[in-house]
Amino acid sequence: MRRMAAGETRSFDVRYDLQTDGSFNVREDLAVDFDALERHGIFRDMPVEYKYDDNSNRLIDVSDVWVTDGSAAIPFETSDTRPNMRIKVSDPDKLVSGRQRYVISYTVHDGLNPFPDHDELFWNVTGNDWPITVEGASATVVAPNPGIERITCFQGPAGSTTPCASSLDATSPSFRASAPMEPGGDSRSSSGCVRGSSRLALRGSCLGDRIPELRRLTIPLGRLGGHSSK
Repeated sequence: MRRMAAGETRSFDVRYDLQTDGSFNVREDLAVDFDALERHGIFRDMPVEYKYDDNSNRLIDVSDVWVTDGSAAIPFETSDTRPNMRIKVSDPDKLVSGRQRYVISYTVHDGLNPFPDHDELFWNVTGNDWPITVEGASATVVAPNPGIERITCFQGPAGSTTPCASSLDATSPSFRASAPMEPGGDSRSSSGCVRGSSRLALRGSCLGDRIPELRRLTIPLGRLGGHSSK
């Protein structure tokens, strides 16, 4: 999930590029308005550990994190705040106010759900823990080949089944929240073979051609203390 220190999130637009090895590259483009407040930056909290069953938890590996303002790099640091990974986007020597742009890029491994006849991306796009309203959120999923057959999108508080707007395309479906998301809301999406969830949550089914080398990662609960996420 993602959180912001203060202000308003004017827009939260995300692109997911699926790779043939089962990973996917993510590019989040945030427009944040601090108004007259002076802040060093934002926090981006992303869930990387989920309960799998009574004995195991599932871990999502995130790598290659990078942050810019759309052109120039912005200082950041990552930390393990299990079950989340925190990206602290902040320049300790600089205060900013007004409208700011943050483009956060990273790669997700072991994030797809494998089924006998297809793979699924079920992903939380915006997250549940924003203390402020997210005015607009959207997501686009790009597959390496045509094959996405079904998509679903949800918006609202965690567990909500309220649908959001979506457009099915075999290679590049898109999703958009139909209303501002209040604090604690999220959007989720999934696409047939790609599925996402957030408080703009996406869900899609099915990549007709299986993505090779896809694997599900589960870690016995007793081993969690020895794992460090990137």
